Amino acid sequence: MSSQKPRIIPWLISQIDSKIYPGLEWVNSEHTQFRVPWKHALRQDRSPDDFKIFEAWANASGCYDPWTDLSDPARWKRNFRSALNQKDGILMILDRSSDSVNPHKIFELTIPAHGATEQYNNSPANPNFHPISSTNQGIDSAPQRMLFEELEQLKLSQEEEGLYHPCNDLQGSEGELDPNLDGAAAAAVPLYGEDYVVYSDFPSHIATEVEVEHVLTQPVQDFETFQQSILKHFSYNSFETNFEVKIYYRGKLVQTTTVTNPHGFYITAEPQPGHSSYLDRVYLPPPALVLSDKVLVAAVNDLLSKLKEGTLVEVRQGAICAKRFGYCRSYWSMTNTPTTKIPNPIDKTEFSVLKTIQQFITELIDFVEKRRKESPQYNIWICLGEQWPYQQRWDKNCIMLQVIPVTMQLLHELSYSTGASSLNSHINLEISDSLTSTSNLLSLLRTIEDVMDWE
Repeated sequence: MSSQKPRIIPWLISQIDSKIYPGLEWVNSEHTQFRVPWKHALRQDRSPDDFKIFEAWANASGCYDPWTDLSDPARWKRNFRSALNQKDGILMILDRSSDSVNPHKIFELTIPAHGATEQYNNSPANPNFHPISSTNQGIDSAPQRMLFEELEQLKLSQEEEGLYHPCNDLQGSEGELDPNLDGAAAAAVPLYGEDYVVYSDFPSHIATEVEVEHVLTQPVQDFETFQQSILKHFSYNSFETNFEVKIYYRGKLVQTTTVTNPHGFYITAEPQPGHSSYLDRVYLPPPALVLSDKVLVAAVNDLLSKLKEGTLVEVRQGAICAKRFGYCRSYWSMTNTPTTKIPNPIDKTEFSVLKTIQQFITELIDFVEKRRKESPQYNIWICLGEQWPYQQRWDKNCIMLQVIPVTMQLLHELSYSTGASSLNSHINLEISDSLTSTSNLLSLLRTIEDVMDWE
C-alpha cells in the first residue's frame, strides 16, 4: 500500500526540528526563517550530506526509491526546489548559493510553524495518523519530472521605419513595409531591460568548432572528466557558447565565420563608431567579390548601405537575444523552412528572445526520453531587408544568415549518440561508448539544470 505524499511545509518543519540534516536549521527564535544548504553539484568539496534533505524529500514524495532508482542528487534538488516554489506560505529571502565557503539559501514561512505542524499532525500524510476508515487510497508514487514552460510568445510593436525589398521580384522597385501587420510578429517578449550589465564567471577561452569536433570524435575513458569539460560552460542562469555564422546571398554560401566571443556579435557591413567593445563583429562580404549576378550584387549593396549598425545577437542571462539597429529591418525563425508565412521581425526598441538554454535543455531531455518526436531546434535563421517568413523559400532572399550556437550543437549531437532519432536527422557520429549511455547523457543534462539553478 502506498502512502500519501506529504505537504512540503509541515514535512520540512518536522525535518528541521529533527536536527538530523547538517546545515538545515532555524535561523531565528520565532522559527519562521530557516537555512537550507545549497551546494552546486560541481563543487569539488561536495559530500553526500549536502544532498541529504533533497534525497529525503524525493523519498517522502514518491519520486525516488533507494531500492530501485539510481542516485540523482540534481533531480532531488530540482524536485525540492519545485515543491517550495509551488507552495504558498514560503518565500526565499536570501540566496547565497554561490558562496564559496558556505553556500545556502534562507527561506521564510509566512504562516506560523506551529500552525503548519498542527496541520501535519492531523493529516493523513503523517505516518502516525490513523484514520477511522480502513480504506486508504494512496497516490501514484511513480517518478515525476518537472517540465519547464516555453517562453510566452507575444506581438512586438511595428511602428518603426525600415527598408526591405519586395519578396517576389528582386528587380522591382523598393517597397514600403506595411506598418499594419496586426499581430504578424511572433517574437518573444523582451525579458531584459536596457540597463543590462554583462557579468561573466567564465574563462576567456571557449572551445572552438575544431575543439568541439575533437571532443565528439576522440575516445573518452572517464565520463566524469568529459562532463566537467562541458559543465564549465555553464554557471548560475548563464551559459557560454561560440557561434558558427554562415552567410548566404540568395541561397549561395559566401562566408562562414566562427565567433569565439561568449557575449555575442554584431552583423554589419563595415566598422561602425560607438559599437560596444565587448562584442565581436561579423562583416558581410562585398557582393561583387562573391557573386556574378549584377542584379543581385546591386540589390545586396543597396541593403548593405542601409545596414549601418546592423543587427545584434547577444547571450543575455541564459538566452540568445537579438536587436535591430539602422534602417535595414531584420527577421528571424528557428528553421529555414518555417510552416508559418507570417513575417517575424527582430525588434528595434527591445531585445527579442530567440532561444533560451532552459527551453533547449528541457526539449532535449524530452527528446532523449522519447516524450518528444522531433529533436529541439537550435539553428537561428536571420533574414536582412526582406519580410520573412513569407511566401517564398529562404534561398530566394537576398541576405540570409544561419547562426549555430556551438554549445547547443554539441549537446544536440550527443543526444543522437544515445540512440535518440528524429525524422529530420542526418547525423552519423562516432562517439566513445562512455557517452552513448542514455543515463549518462540525462545525468549531464540534469546537472546543467542544477548548475543553472532555474527557479
